[in-house]
Amino acid sequence: MPHLFFLFFVITIAVMTGAFLLGLLYYQKDKALWKFKGCFFLGYILFLFFTVGIRFYFSEIAGIADNPLRQVLQFLYVTVYSLLIYYLPATVNYILKRPWSRGRLLWILIASGSYFIAGITLLIKGISPVWNVPLGAFFFLSFAFILMDAFQSLPLIRDKRGRLSVTLLFLGTFLFLPILLIVRMVGAIFFPEMNNDILIFPLQTVYFLWLALVMIQFLMNRILVSDSIPLPLSEKPLSFFEEKGITSREREIILFLEKGLTYKEIGRELFISANTVSNHVASIYKKTGQRSRVEMLNSLRGEA
Repeated sequence: MPHLFFLFFVITIAVMTGAFLLGLLYYQKDKALWKFKGCFFLGYILFLFFTVGIRFYFSEIAGIADNPLRQVLQFLYVTVYSLLIYYLPATVNYILKRPWSRGRLLWILIASGSYFIAGITLLIKGISPVWNVPLGAFFFLSFAFILMDAFQSLPLIRDKRGRLSVTLLFLGTFLFLPILLIVRMVGAIFFPEMNNDILIFPLQTVYFLWLALVMIQFLMNRILVSDSIPLPLSEKPLSFFEEKGITSREREIILFLEKGLTYKEIGRELFISANTVSNHVASIYKKTGQRSRVEMLNSLRGEA
């Protein structure tokens, strides 16, 4: 069985390498900075999964469970999984050109930090009710907040192909990381004599194969189809809004909505109440003939 899992790992590494090479090809089209960051992300997850496979090889095939390198790799992938929790919301912020809000950043740091500490505690001491249970509770609470924020933010991404790909990446990650932590904790509590790697490694392999396939479909579309996307609302002339009867204050609110800010956050930026923002938004909906934020933004961009 371990040899079959390792074969699955080799196949997945090949698919991920293909995704990385496609990323480099896509970057060569115009060498934009955001494309370089995309290549860096692909290289990052390829390296992460490679360390996972090497660790599994040492413990299950080579039979060297106490090798110091294996412990180093364990620490490494706990660290990079924690960073992945930060990286995905940061990617959405980058696409939307949205600054971090204090609350959003706080919850993401809590999720990332609690996952890291729980993983290291499991690595050093095994399951600890004193540490792992409250850390797990913090992790799931903050993860739920990030998930809700993600579902509110993802529809605001203007590029439909990018929106679909980032949504799929989020769904895979938000299913995988909680399941991974639960499997580790349950295994440590109820099956302490059993090596959890034999259960966790196939789960990790499926997750990374999912990431690679999502990136391949996105890159193939990008390489074969034009990159052109509608002009951001911040770059549209004032006359565009004036023709629709949209006031300068309403334009400011529209631009903040495009960045994914909430009514409360917009009110803080403009020194007005959230209720006043809501009234302005209702006026904007009436002038554009739309009934939701996403429909209104897409209509103004020309996507609807």
